[in-house]
Amino acid sequence: MGYDPVPTDTLVERTGLAPEAVSSMLLLLEMEGRVSSESGGLFVRIKSDATG
Repeated sequence: MGYDPVPTDTLVERTGLAPEAVSSMLLLLEMEGRVSSESGGLFVRIKSDATG
């Protein structure tokens, strides 16, 4: 997942995982502050200031 907004359907296609699994992972990543949900069902990776 890059820094450009991407729909959940695209992530499902790219990973080959079930939609439920992708949704669960996105929820966890959002709670950890690693991704953000955008309008239209898009998700985007959050740039981190940490170097490592």
